[in-house]
Amino acid sequence: HHPLHGKSRPVDQNGFDADLFKFYQRLIQIRHQHPQLQKGDFEFVNESMTDDLVVLKRMLNQQTSYLAFNRSKQDVKLQLNVNESGTFKELWQGATVNPVNGKLSIKVPARGFVILVNE
Repeated sequence: HHPLHGKSRPVDQNGFDADLFKFYQRLIQIRHQHPQLQKGDFEFVNESMTDDLVVLKRMLNQQTSYLAFNRSKQDVKLQLNVNESGTFKELWQGATVNPVNGKLSIKVPARGFVILVNE
């Protein structure tokens, strides 16, 4: 309904973005499956950060997660010093990463992110 008599509202060009909706659904599902992504301790991993790369560590009980966000237009090779032993799973792409000599190495895609969970 238009407030002026005889006028009509323009057609709304906004549409439903199914791909974006699925993206958010998947992120929410990952968050719900891993309590350390919801609560617990949080810290920046400053030694791994750059102007284009932000790295976070989430901890809850014995569960640890690392999240890295790359805002650059190029892939970035992330080197993380970790105290945790065992395998890390990258939850978005499904890769498995094992620390070597206390270091995790993984590619963070351009304008992308990784979510690493200690298993």
